[in-house]
Amino acid sequence: MSIRVEPSELAGAAAAHGRAAYVVTVGADGRPRVVHVEVTVDGSSVTCRPGRSTRRNVAAGSPVTLVWPPADDGFSLIADGTGRAGDDASREPGDGAGTDSGDDASREPGDGAGTDSGVIVVEVTSAVRHRPAPPAPPS
Repeated sequence: MSIRVEPSELAGAAAAHGRAAYVVTVGADGRPRVVHVEVTVDGSSVTCRPGRSTRRNVAAGSPVTLVWPPADDGFSLIADGTGRAGDDASREPGDGAGTDSGDDASREPGDGAGTDSGVIVVEVTSAVRHRPAPPAPPS
């Protein structure tokens, strides 16, 4: 069962799920990448600090899906959107805002990261609250 959430109502819906979510992107090789991050929701924009591989996927134009685990009512929140590099000078690397297999720790000067702040902003275009259907009764 799914209930549509308008992007303008995302912040209210996300509040019931907390600040932890999964970010799903697709790499150039077609393989999905799923990482756990801490998110901040402002209107229909979601800001987070994933690792380098996820940021690379976003920079290459990968669509972005955010998945919040089920709230107390059993519904998950799933949001699709487009991502871009963000600039958030108020957050410091290593502030616990997200993880991505620790690949940020291996960043070397001159590896193409440039002035990457590590932040991405996802502009949500559609979202649903989703609860699995109840199991069928045994036959």
